[in-house]
Amino acid sequence: MIEFARPVMLVGLLAALVPVAIHLLGRRKAQRVQFSALAFLLQQNPQRARNLRLRERALLGLRVAAMVLIAVVLAKPMVPSFSSPASVVAGTAPVAAVIILDDSMSMGVVAADGTSRFDRARARGAELLGLLPLGSTAAVVTSGFPARSLQPRLRSELGAVADDVHAVRWWPRRDDASRALVIARQLLAASPLKDRRIVVLSDLQKDAWARFAPSPGDRKPRVLAEPIQHRTGHNLSIVAAHAEPATERGPRHVRVQVEVRNTGNAPAAGQVTIASGQRVLKRWLEIGVGESARRSVVIPGDRGTARVTLPPDDLAADNQRDVLLVGDAALRIAIINGDPRPVPREDEVFFVTQALRLGSDRGDVEVDVIALTDAGDTAWQRYDAIVLANVAELSADVARALDERVREGAGLLVTAGDALPANATGWPLLLLPWGLAGPRDLPNESDRSAALQVADGPANAVAGGMRAALAPTIASFSLARTRRHLLVSPSAATGKATVLRFADGAPALLLGARGQGRVAFWATSIDREWSDVALQPGFLPMIGQLVKALGIASADATPKTVEPGGVAVAQRHANATHLVVYRDTEDGAVVKTLAAAEQSTGQWRLSELLEPGRYRLIERSTRAVWTKKTLLVVPPVSEMYINELDDSARWKLPASHPAPPQRRPQIPGWPLALLFVLAVMLLEGVVLWRMAGGRLAKQQRAS
Repeated sequence: MIEFARPVMLVGLLAALVPVAIHLLGRRKAQRVQFSALAFLLQQNPQRARNLRLRERALLGLRVAAMVLIAVVLAKPMVPSFSSPASVVAGTAPVAAVIILDDSMSMGVVAADGTSRFDRARARGAELLGLLPLGSTAAVVTSGFPARSLQPRLRSELGAVADDVHAVRWWPRRDDASRALVIARQLLAASPLKDRRIVVLSDLQKDAWARFAPSPGDRKPRVLAEPIQHRTGHNLSIVAAHAEPATERGPRHVRVQVEVRNTGNAPAAGQVTIASGQRVLKRWLEIGVGESARRSVVIPGDRGTARVTLPPDDLAADNQRDVLLVGDAALRIAIINGDPRPVPREDEVFFVTQALRLGSDRGDVEVDVIALTDAGDTAWQRYDAIVLANVAELSADVARALDERVREGAGLLVTAGDALPANATGWPLLLLPWGLAGPRDLPNESDRSAALQVADGPANAVAGGMRAALAPTIASFSLARTRRHLLVSPSAATGKATVLRFADGAPALLLGARGQGRVAFWATSIDREWSDVALQPGFLPMIGQLVKALGIASADATPKTVEPGGVAVAQRHANATHLVVYRDTEDGAVVKTLAAAEQSTGQWRLSELLEPGRYRLIERSTRAVWTKKTLLVVPPVSEMYINELDDSARWKLPASHPAPPQRRPQIPGWPLALLFVLAVMLLEGVVLWRMAGGRLAKQQRAS
């Protein structure tokens, strides 16, 4: 069916009567004169007379046709295009249209020809923009979270809108269909055009689009849908994966548990692969439609992540997921052994190392023992706490490096021993906020009481918290004995920093703040040289709690998880000026950098991380690194159910305004009509030329 973009111009068809009127009026006014010679010629050549009458009638017809075609051209005819499929935007009158383009994770399903649902939707969106009638305006809204408009307002430059559609990229995020509908209505509300339409290009994934419903009372805009359909057969999805301590296998082992679900419409089988470093473990799966299976493996809790992978299927986005191992969230502890011994049970590092490794109920402490000769080459920035166990001396450079690291947020534990200077000079004066008054020997058995007690009285913030934490376990030290300990210079600051004291009131454990970090001092040896505290049952939990209290200011022990496109909120260090975000891959590329001046007070708001995987967040200033955080971006579970809505559950258009049937797209027909006008004018010229030639020949014969 031919339609016209400007039907009012069809009034010009009346101009076709002008040549007819001129012809008729000219015949009435002409005077008939009998000319015998002409009558003789006509009788002699009747064919020539008929040709003359035909040329006159042809000339009249061509002039009438020219007027008709000129009126048709001005009315801009639109004719059906049989080379394009039916369209919801076909027509001739200008429309205001908003195309909702679904770019959520389920649109990544790939068909047998290698094209995804999103590829087809994007191509169809650009095609629909090219089929809009002249004078139309349009915009495109993507429904992947967060839903957003590609244009700030409806635009009449449809080619530019189509370019924006081609530039859209797919990411595995959840759908935000309801918000997309709100944005589309807001864009159309400002349009002066009466015909307003919202066209949905989506696979109508059942989880997101079941909640999408146009308001029943709305007549405008009309909400229409062109489902992007191709059935999928196989899809296994990782719906859950996490790590937990495997204490029965050792303190540093973790159990990675994976839940896999069949979200396709056909039974599936294959191997789930769990890889951590050089370790690769596989488990076989056979899962029916809609069923789930769980698999687990136990691996050492090395620093890093385990990667869970499924075999390829129709949707690749849910076939891989990173799992943060418990060891990656561990406090990283460095121990400098000031008095190494060949027999482990006589070595201080043996006791403190066992206390840290075995006293951690989640395997969340990693310990590196560093020789005193290697202290100058150690990168202290990577450690959350440092233990100086009976260290005799430190170079000035190492002491300054440790002091800088503590002020940045790390913890420091200094333990006494025969090698430790008895007075506060050199490095102790730089690192410890309390002065040392020398050793005290307890030769008599009756004086060797090390029955540790929780200190009372005023306390600073960190010491007060530690007092409360150690109170339940302090009774286990009632039988402990100490032969020697260092005395601390008494002061108000010393009293507030005392966490534990001996029975005679002398400080045994002090804890205070230094810059952004924390410093602790253990007044006796950590081995059996000066005391048997290390042999008491409460020693392990005490050291574990102490080191955690020291290092927690620097470490980010709680991993965070966010979906693609979501917003992650992290606490900001007081001295940090920038947050550098790294993609935790082999190249370690910087994804983005945030400035503290552009963020809310005390927080970092991180968004637009669209690629699933592991990210490193490093808080830093010009000259220091303050904290290191880990962020996992995981695909949304809701988008793993890739089957479309059932017909019975699919949202319907408002009954008060049913959708019009789809029609063939209309293409402009006026160029063809213009060609006809030119052809008619050419034919008219030919006829006039032939008639003029006949008259000239007649005059020549008469002369």
